[in-house]
Amino acid sequence: LYCYEYRNFTMTGSTISGCAKTVLIYPVDMQNLGSGNQYLSNTDNRIHCPAGTIDATATWTAQSIPIYVSGNMQFTGTGSPVLTIPYGTVLEFGAGLYMSIGHTSSSLYSTILLATGVTFRGAVATAGYWEGLLFNVVGGSSLLSGCTIRDAGEGNVAAIRLNVPTSTITGC
Repeated sequence: LYCYEYRNFTMTGSTISGCAKTVLIYPVDMQNLGSGNQYLSNTDNRIHCPAGTIDATATWTAQSIPIYVSGNMQFTGTGSPVLTIPYGTVLEFGAGLYMSIGHTSSSLYSTILLATGVTFRGAVATAGYWEGLLFNVVGGSSLLSGCTIRDAGEGNVAAIRLNVPTSTITGC
């Protein structure tokens, strides 16, 4: 399945098996992957997510395989959008990549990331493989709870960079 950005579809209760790859879907459409999907005996058994922006409130559904992030992922938007990533989700980042949350300059917006029990890791288990999570200066009170962040810190930067006034990181 290949889905270009901003397409109106939902995938639930589907099985993808015996394929070279499973799904390629942009960050803005990750919320369209629903529950009950099975990914069996595929050569590259990951969901592929290229670079892109999530620009509105979204709630993802946990899938049974990792999400491979092959380009920088950004979460911005107008108003106060909230991105909820559910327990058990695994995000694997390519070399040198990052996920940014919030805006760098506009004080009109307040983006919020809610992630509980999510694993953020490199596609290769090596310290400094991917850059990490960047909470930009204009963002809301995000919450990381019970998350695992590993293999980050590329270029000797911190795995989590907080430039926002308030956020909570607990049990990570």
